[in-house]
Amino acid sequence: MNGIDDTRRRAGHVRALSVAAAAVALSLAVAPGAQAITPPATPEVPTAQEVAPGTLESISTPAATPRAATPAAPEAPVLPAASDAAAVSKTAFAYQVIEYGRAGQLSASVTVDGAPATVGHAVFTIGDEAQAPVTVRDGHAVLTVPAGRAGGYYPVTVSYSADGVESSSASGRFKVSEAGVKPSAAFQPGEFKAGETVKIVGKIVAERAAAGGPAGEVQLWSTGVNAGPLSDPVALAANGAYEFDWVVPEDAKPGLHRVWVRYHGDGNFTKSNFYASGTVVEAPAATSETVYEYQAIEYGRAGQLQASVTVDGAAATSGEVVFTIGDEAQFPVAVREGQAVLEVPAGRAVGYHDVTVAYSADGVAPSEASGRYKVFEADVDNTATFEPGEFTAGETVKVVGNVTAEPGNEQVPTGQVQLWDNGPNGGALGAPANLGEDGEYELDWTVPEDAKPGLHRVGVRYLGDGSFRRWNFYAEGRVVEAAQTVTVSASAAAMTYGTTGELVATVATEDGQPVTGGTVTFVLNGRNAEAEVVDGRATVAVTTEAFGSRGWALNHGGYWFNAAFSGEGYTDANASAKLEVVKADVQVEAAITPAKFKAGEKVTVEGRVTALPGNEGQPQGTIRLVVDGENIGSAVRLAGDGSFSVTFTAPKSWKPGTQAVQLTFDSNANFNDTTADVEGTVVKAGGVIGRVIRGIIDLIWSIFGGLLGR
Repeated sequence: MNGIDDTRRRAGHVRALSVAAAAVALSLAVAPGAQAITPPATPEVPTAQEVAPGTLESISTPAATPRAATPAAPEAPVLPAASDAAAVSKTAFAYQVIEYGRAGQLSASVTVDGAPATVGHAVFTIGDEAQAPVTVRDGHAVLTVPAGRAGGYYPVTVSYSADGVESSSASGRFKVSEAGVKPSAAFQPGEFKAGETVKIVGKIVAERAAAGGPAGEVQLWSTGVNAGPLSDPVALAANGAYEFDWVVPEDAKPGLHRVWVRYHGDGNFTKSNFYASGTVVEAPAATSETVYEYQAIEYGRAGQLQASVTVDGAAATSGEVVFTIGDEAQFPVAVREGQAVLEVPAGRAVGYHDVTVAYSADGVAPSEASGRYKVFEADVDNTATFEPGEFTAGETVKVVGNVTAEPGNEQVPTGQVQLWDNGPNGGALGAPANLGEDGEYELDWTVPEDAKPGLHRVGVRYLGDGSFRRWNFYAEGRVVEAAQTVTVSASAAAMTYGTTGELVATVATEDGQPVTGGTVTFVLNGRNAEAEVVDGRATVAVTTEAFGSRGWALNHGGYWFNAAFSGEGYTDANASAKLEVVKADVQVEAAITPAKFKAGEKVTVEGRVTALPGNEGQPQGTIRLVVDGENIGSAVRLAGDGSFSVTFTAPKSWKPGTQAVQLTFDSNANFNDTTADVEGTVVKAGGVIGRVIRGIIDLIWSIFGGLLGR
């Protein structure tokens, strides 16, 4: 603290201690057993000197002076001392100094028959307020005085009492001294020019923790030969703060400059002198001018604020500009070619924002300009579609869509949308709906009963949210005639395996009129086929290959199929029926080789089993040879093309002439079993010449027979 009263306070403290010591010495000079004499009032400590806070002064009532000797009286008879005579007490009060705002103690010393008292109580009365009794211990009574008393002197009376002891008392006073303060003072700004008006601000608080804070006034003060006030007094705020406006003298030289501040005290806190320090700087030679250019920035997007600066009329090439938006100073921006540009990030609310632009540079007088910029509402992107896209008069449909920010804007619109009639008698078409987290919405709309078939639009209005502007758009759909109810009939069908069959469905209105238009989707064995409806009839061809599954053809058996109709202007309908696939017949072609043979010779039956003409299937199974009613050998499996070959020995019982064998075909699936007879000629056995001739004949026959077969 830059106080000037410390020396006086210390001097007062020393003098007060000297007086207190003398008083204590006097108070202890009473002879043991002498009667206590009530002392006269204690002289005040000179008020010109202050006692340091908390210093304990032993100022007590001056010791009683023994009475002057009186003429000797006749001696009385000497009586023995009574055994119950009361003891004699003496009380002395010790002067105290307590600092304002802090607790302290008052002390009194008590002796009984010249020895420190060890029993009894002392009652301290401050002014006319008796305090609670205090127990005397080791010849002392100590009263704790709580903080809160105002500065000044307080009279004290201390009364001692104890059983078997004569009471005694002492008077004096204690002082609540002024508390120290801790002042501060500073220039704002810390650098200034001659002739400029600046502020001196600061605060005065208690030097140490206290029950209250300083009050009163402060005043600017000059020192030296012309010492005196430089301002009117200013009252401290509740928190001890103060503020002055001060005009720097025109003749102030550059360099450190001090202005003294005087706190006048308030009776509880001591006076104090201190000062504020600042620097007087030279006024710059060049002058500047700053112009702020109004800007508008769309909500949700970054933008720029600009200022132009000139120095002595030319574009500034150095220095920096600080943009302050509202009360938020931004980072300094360098000036280039007379321009300062501040990048403003997205995120500020819609509305006007105050801007102050301050330019500074070495050797140039600073300048500033004020204005504002606007964050305006952003545009939105939107979608709106009907679900379904086609509808009839009187039907309730949904309008769904999204309201989002335009590309490059990362903010998300909120608020509501509402169906809107954009016609001459326009208005809301229902209650508004809130946007979802991603801007999605859904609205219900009932198509007017008088809506004509054709394209139809319904307006959708985004009501805005203060950050995104209101926007109108529309959903587009088509009104169609109300669908006619139709019935579908599917006919049961049958087909032979390997051939082409047909599925048939008929479609008619409720009054029986055949429908032309639309399609019927046939579903058979997990395969779909569509057919247009003509004159109330739809048909599709069915083959076992096309409607097979998993690589297998459509085998014989029963199959349910579904016929589902759909067409514009008609209701959907469907029906089911059964397709029966029946087994196909086969044909067997075979011949015996050689054609002529003798009984007992081995012959071969060769042939092929095929489907009937027009059937694309290929029978599979086995061939059994039956001769004279008996099976010969094992059944032979057909080759992939249905061919087979069976060898047997002609029975020796066969007579010359035509003989027949039977072939039995056993089908694996999809084809019927069948039998076929194959004939051969048995000839008589002959001699060598006959056999040769017959061999030649057989050779000629085979050659010509082969040619004829071609």
